[in-house]
Amino acid sequence: MSTAPVHRLPTPRMPRHRWPVRVAGLLATLGLLGVGGLMAWMVIPASSGLRSPAAAAVPAASAQPKEVDAAKPEPAEPVLTRVQRRERAAAATLLRDQGYRPVRLTAYDPEHVLRVLIGRGDGGQRAFFFVGGRFIGHDAVTDSARMKLVRSSERTATLDYRLFADGDQSCCPTGGTVRVRFRWDGKALAPDDVIPPAASRLTPG
Repeated sequence: MSTAPVHRLPTPRMPRHRWPVRVAGLLATLGLLGVGGLMAWMVIPASSGLRSPAAAAVPAASAQPKEVDAAKPEPAEPVLTRVQRRERAAAATLLRDQGYRPVRLTAYDPEHVLRVLIGRGDGGQRAFFFVGGRFIGHDAVTDSARMKLVRSSERTATLDYRLFADGDQSCCPTGGTVRVRFRWDGKALAPDDVIPPAASRLTPG
């Protein structure tokens, strides 16, 4: 018994010109998926704990330190020798003997030939000048309501006087200020400038 030969149909083949089209479509699809994923990543809420690449690229603002108003430090107490401490103590005692108390002991500079202490008494303030440990005189024969030492050097000292104008109350002088420099020439103490009159230096009334 003879068997008829079986004829197989040939397998249809994809035309070669369609492969580039399919590859291009696949790449386009992958590109769209990538863009969509990136967009989803960028809109993830911050509460999720994840950060998008765009957010990560922006540096966090550094915390600005708070400004603290630092009080101006007081001038440091000078380091004195035993002799210098004894001389300053003797000068302060002389002020007290005359009815005054030192306003600021640090104004007394033992490194200078001319030294100054401003004393406060019942009638106001007065400057006391010393050369070495020796008292040589006051700035004026009368007190001043408000004065201070603003500058000192080896042989000079500058005092600032606060002045009263006519009609001023004792609390509020409006006459401005005058600075007077005193100089020690080795023999005598003398002002280089005119000392304001007592009427403008004293509290009205």
